[in-house]
Amino acid sequence: MDKEEQIEKVVEEAKVFEMTKTEVIKVVREEAEKIGLDPKKIISAKAGEKLKPEPITNVKIHPNSKPAVLKVYRNNDKKNFDVYNPFKFRDFWITELDEFCLIIEEKKNSIGKDLMKSLGKRYERLKKIPKELGI
Repeated sequence: MDKEEQIEKVVEEAKVFEMTKTEVIKVVREEAEKIGLDPKKIISAKAGEKLKPEPITNVKIHPNSKPAVLKVYRNNDKKNFDVYNPFKFRDFWITELDEFCLIIEEKKNSIGKDLMKSLGKRYERLKKIPKELGI
């Protein structure tokens, strides 16, 4: 690395160390919103607490609804469900999207086919993000 790059790197590290707690929270919130995560879940998490959501066991797709309306059941509990009206893929983590893929494939609903197309596009977008970030 030439000297200019080293200087830039040192300046960036110094800025990070000088940041206050509120500035760090602001940066985390902005980055979470960029990638489609809920910033409240990330910021409010306690130290050492895992952010892993409960596994999705079933999805009920309401027929003939545009935009799609889904009930998402978790942990084989009939009483533990969330209604997403309208349904947005950005409300879920990548691991949850993997679970959706397996469940939605089995559905015979016409909206399920549209959801699978949208999910495929979402995965294509997720593949491009590391390249854009230079990871």
